[in-house]
Amino acid sequence: MLVYWTMYALPAFCTLLLGTSDLRTQRPRVGMSLLLCAFAVLVGLRYQVGTDWFNYLRTVNQISYYSLLDTIKYKDPGFGFLTWVSTRLGFGIYGANVVCGGALMMGISRFAKRQPDAWLAVTAAIPYLVVVVGMGYVRQAAAIGFILVAISNFEERRYIRFTIWMIMAALFHGPSAIILPLAAFALVWERKELAIPIGILSVAVFSVLLEHRISTFFSIYIDAEYSSSGAAIRLVMNAIPAVIYLLLRNRFGFDDRSKFLWTEFSLVTILLLAVLPVFPSSTVLDRLSLYFIPLQMLSFGRLPLAFGAGLAGQRIISYLTILYYGAAMFVWLHFASNAHNWIPYRFVFFST
Repeated sequence: MLVYWTMYALPAFCTLLLGTSDLRTQRPRVGMSLLLCAFAVLVGLRYQVGTDWFNYLRTVNQISYYSLLDTIKYKDPGFGFLTWVSTRLGFGIYGANVVCGGALMMGISRFAKRQPDAWLAVTAAIPYLVVVVGMGYVRQAAAIGFILVAISNFEERRYIRFTIWMIMAALFHGPSAIILPLAAFALVWERKELAIPIGILSVAVFSVLLEHRISTFFSIYIDAEYSSSGAAIRLVMNAIPAVIYLLLRNRFGFDDRSKFLWTEFSLVTILLLAVLPVFPSSTVLDRLSLYFIPLQMLSFGRLPLAFGAGLAGQRIISYLTILYYGAAMFVWLHFASNAHNWIPYRFVFFST
């Protein structure tokens, strides 16, 4: 567990160290980038860590026998092609894991640096997004990383780049494209003349990337009525920052377009939790909720300065946030039904 707690303690310590509003509004650059690069190595070069480790190992072995054409036809062609290249270069599962871990850390870095309290945003990402998702759900982790970069470009009004990064996310995990129509609605809400071209693009993306995946997704999870232990807790962890955002969105410093986008994120997140008791598969809701985890980084990364309660008040909010996520990590490591798949952490070069 020491590795996981060290990963959590480092950004938490930086949050406490940079304890004045002047310092905390400066954009961390080199230090944060280097730390997240180290985390990418830990994520990518883990050995037999994560619930799906052996499932991914079998997938990598299968893809190693594919032709390039078969790889492109793989259900997630971006991940399939990456794995095909990795096996051809002799890196196997580790090459693919390092790239996917790097994509996640790139997204976290880009997104966190846009928040007033960047280090607190990274701290909020560690327990679940980095440790659980990054080391357990390889394709989803890469897709979330691309989504974080895409949203950053959306907020900067770089819509072509946003679309490119969202297509990248969908190529690694098709259901991640659920974010695309939310951004389209936010953009159309501001610029009505874009309704037709955005509608055509959305239909094209769905037809090319998602139609088969959606039917497969539903047949696997809903028809079988799969359930995920802990889904309710994870949905609540997303719903809390969603409520925080809805209550304080006018203090978060967004323009109307970004405010509308994050309002959509918050409402969908709360809806996922609301339908949990009656939905046939909690696994579907659990998997979809992964793509709304950025709300945690956003709300808590902006919460201290949103209150404007002075330095003392901001520090109290930071302390409470660090305690909250520290408690969440403690509970998961000690009581989650599948935590034993993460413990102990093994690094590939020290696994024998």
